[in-house]
Amino acid sequence: MSAGYGAVHCYAPKPWGPAAEDRFVGHLIEKAVAQQKSPLALLPPWVNAVTQMDCWWIDPIYEQTTDGDKCQPRAHGIFPQITMLENLDHAFPGGKFILNTRDARQWLKSVKAYGPLQQILIEADLPGLPAGKGGEDEDLVLWFEDHVNRVRKYFSGRDDGSFTEFALEEGNEVIKKRLDSFLGVDLEWGCHNVTTWWDEVA
Repeated sequence: MSAGYGAVHCYAPKPWGPAAEDRFVGHLIEKAVAQQKSPLALLPPWVNAVTQMDCWWIDPIYEQTTDGDKCQPRAHGIFPQITMLENLDHAFPGGKFILNTRDARQWLKSVKAYGPLQQILIEADLPGLPAGKGGEDEDLVLWFEDHVNRVRKYFSGRDDGSFTEFALEEGNEVIKKRLDSFLGVDLEWGCHNVTTWWDEVA
């Protein structure tokens, strides 16, 4: 990361643990908190920043039927930024939290374009979005907006430099200046994750 942090994004550094979900940062954060450890305790000691901690995946569950084996997808989702915000805040005094937002309808458009993500959000039992909900656009928009408002409320009134937010619609120049000031460094900023991979494999 150009800000000088030891950052991880979604996937934990190898070697991963024995369980398939051990490859995800979010799962290891959840596991550490359940063991009453620091949220990043199960990650390498050089990790001091997480740019994406939520994780989601589908496990194939096989059920025997008269027609042979039938594969039933089972969705999972872990969102520490929703369920463990207080743990993360208390565990790292002086830590910095950045809320990255965008227009909710544009976020929904991105979800729909990102492979099976919408189906995973529907099938998984998520905080504030129980299994089976999310098929209607408004369900997901409200879920997104509730998270944004919850984070804003949690940090409301602080003046200790622990929190900032930006919206993608503000543009790269504005965002870069805000992050430079917040982190105290001159960092690189731009769009590096345009969704193209799913079109290539679909």
